[in-house]
Amino acid sequence: MRIFRLSFGLRALYLSVFLVLAGNALQNIYIPIYGIELGFTPFQVSLLGSLYFFGFFAGCLLVPPYLYSVGHIRTFAAFAAMAAVSAIVISISNSIGLWLPLRILSGFSLAALYISIESWISAFSTDDNRGRVLSVYRIVDLSGAILGQAVLFFMTGESTTLSLVACLIMISLIPISLTQIQMPALVQAVPEQLVLVMRKTRQMAPISLWGGLLSGVIAGVFWSLIPVFVEGVGHKPSSVPLVVSAYLIGGSLLQWPAGILSDRIDRRKVIVILCLIAASASVLMTVGAVLGKLNLPTLLLLVAFFGAGGIPVYPIAVAHANDWVKSASVVDLSVLLLVSSSIGSVLGPLMVGLFLNHISPQYFFLTLLGTHVLLMVLTSYRIVRYPPITESRKSEFHDFPETTPMIATVVDESDGST
Repeated sequence: MRIFRLSFGLRALYLSVFLVLAGNALQNIYIPIYGIELGFTPFQVSLLGSLYFFGFFAGCLLVPPYLYSVGHIRTFAAFAAMAAVSAIVISISNSIGLWLPLRILSGFSLAALYISIESWISAFSTDDNRGRVLSVYRIVDLSGAILGQAVLFFMTGESTTLSLVACLIMISLIPISLTQIQMPALVQAVPEQLVLVMRKTRQMAPISLWGGLLSGVIAGVFWSLIPVFVEGVGHKPSSVPLVVSAYLIGGSLLQWPAGILSDRIDRRKVIVILCLIAASASVLMTVGAVLGKLNLPTLLLLVAFFGAGGIPVYPIAVAHANDWVKSASVVDLSVLLLVSSSIGSVLGPLMVGLFLNHISPQYFFLTLLGTHVLLMVLTSYRIVRYPPITESRKSEFHDFPETTPMIATVVDESDGST
């Protein structure tokens, strides 16, 4: 297929990012399961997730200047080692006090790995292959996340699982280290410029900021606490990878259709439709859990609908911001919405973890129902009060992964090309 006709260097980068994504997905879904087995409370499990996202957020802000001084390969190697060490140390310790700083280190290290690879991938994009570069990256992103955590089916213990995480991350060094790859120039956001972009976005497209924030809440809560819900409604830990896969597949199947629809009608209406789908699935899962009738096939189907409604909100929020804030670059807007999303990813699990400390895990999806209803109400208010943007001012929808702003430079270069 023509979409996969890319240079050898770019294929090496995709292989590295696939291995990183697979290892990270396996680690992020296994650590909550392992914590539950050790008797951690829902709040303690949520704290592990929040600190990972805090570390990731800090890495996105602090790593780019570091790349200038030591280079991409050294940065990638150093933080790959840190990420691997954090996984190994967690496997040999049952202390929550030690796990907490290691989760920050893990998040920070993974942000550094993503930034290194995504800036490289951006450097390889040209007018001829830009669409393929972004499309293949999304395929790698999705397949790495699904296949990585699916490995849990074959794991027999915490040391085996987390050792595999460390191995996958360290093996990701091989394609990059053995391939001659051009060092890219980084696009660095200026803080003063981001403040200006935030003011314009808040004034002209506030739903983008709310969409980014609440998408972060949903993603952070789901990845941090879905094992608590799955085991709380009577399913085995081995069912968790199936549930996560259903969530990701559901989101991927609707992401492009939702994006195409948002190019044709008011994007805010698409956000309302998506929230309605996710909210409906949340209600049905809560009712099924309370009544004790949420068998695994039903759960997988409803989680797929939940993902179909929740996952596409973030890229549509980015597209909505691009429509209105034309003076800002795609990278600046991507950084801004990533900040909003990261705040949600840090705070969301903490609030829901406290909630689950006092009530049954059966009500887990009530919190996510509230999040979608809030976004639906805010968006509906904007639809009623303010007219949609004209078709001539609409920008093209791009399927952004919710990782780091570096992949947005692929689109930014395209928009600036002649």
